[in-house]
Amino acid sequence: MQVRPLREEEKINYANMVRDAFVIPGNFTTEFVERMKVEDTRGLFDDEGKLVSGLRILWNDIWLGRKKVRSVDITSVATPPENRRQGLLKQLLREVLRQEAEKGINVSALYPFEFAFYRKFGYELASSTQTVKVKIPALAHFRSKTKGRWTQCVEDDWPRFKTLYDNYCMSRFGRFDRDEMFWRRNVLKAYELTGPVPQLPYIWTDENGQDGAYIIYRMKNKDAQGWERDMRIREMVWLDEAARHEIYAFIANHDSQAEQAVWSAEPGDEVYALLSNPREATIEYESGYMLRLLNVEKALGERAWPELGADETAAFSVAVRDDVLPWNDGRTYRLEASGGRVEVSSGAGTEHAGLSCDVRILAQLYAGYLSPFEAARLGKLAVTSETELAAAQRLFSPPGQPASFMNDQW
Repeated sequence: MQVRPLREEEKINYANMVRDAFVIPGNFTTEFVERMKVEDTRGLFDDEGKLVSGLRILWNDIWLGRKKVRSVDITSVATPPENRRQGLLKQLLREVLRQEAEKGINVSALYPFEFAFYRKFGYELASSTQTVKVKIPALAHFRSKTKGRWTQCVEDDWPRFKTLYDNYCMSRFGRFDRDEMFWRRNVLKAYELTGPVPQLPYIWTDENGQDGAYIIYRMKNKDAQGWERDMRIREMVWLDEAARHEIYAFIANHDSQAEQAVWSAEPGDEVYALLSNPREATIEYESGYMLRLLNVEKALGERAWPELGADETAAFSVAVRDDVLPWNDGRTYRLEASGGRVEVSSGAGTEHAGLSCDVRILAQLYAGYLSPFEAARLGKLAVTSETELAAAQRLFSPPGQPASFMNDQW
């Protein structure tokens, strides 16, 4: 078996595999082939040179607080029915993870078709999504309070959206860093079975002419006659609470166009607390993306950590089990923080660690999905030192840290 990027003439075969695996109708194959770059693909080929399993790779950055971490993201994983349950995808994915780790990529992310399957490769759930549905009349008490104004924008205004988005992401966990192509194709457009659908992008500018918020949305009919429709909000971002108020006032102005507004938010979004009648809203929770640490020591070294006071210190050690990537397994990783400095080291053996867990659980701590206190309470993190547990809590999950949430799929 050989693992390599696809050749140009092999793209159609792989696109058809993806189409069949995900039961995608329409002209998917043609559009997929046009957008696909062979250097972003990996295929497993048998001894006769036949493609038996394939996937796409995207190299992206994920915001983790004040810093972005480079990630290899796995998508469009497909194996034909006649080749399934033979361990072929297992061979392909293991080799891809090994190659990416050798290149210096220390984390990997994906959206799973089945959680149990990807847990076999060391991935674990790293975020969740709060889907909010609000009857638009429930927002009627929001009225504009400033001299700012809303302006409808076009696709070429993507840099203004990116600037607002990056400022918004800088304190959050799990958001995906976006380049120009992603903004144009995946944010400022929506995709349905009939093809791409334009969104309505608006930016709110304050009285000093500074961009302070944006909202990107479209109207979606719920019945064949078009009399019932939702305001589907792709995303809204604000730099302060005054700007957030202006967003809700803007949504309220659509009461003649839609019955309800629907959007996704990070868990803990306070929309219930902001409504006059919370019963006019519903919140549903869904699972999000999965994360995998490819090189534990290096991943810990590149993550953002809270700055401690000049005289404050915190340190913990965690023993890690990894049954997929042997270079992580059976080692203890120590993190020492003092003031604005963080040092990470590792050594063989696990007997002197204050904490211990599987690499999957460490990925949840790393992503900000679970706190060390929560992981210990749930029996996912073994503790022999309460002092080190408290230090891990201080560093992984300081007070006020937002919940992990990603608003994109790739």
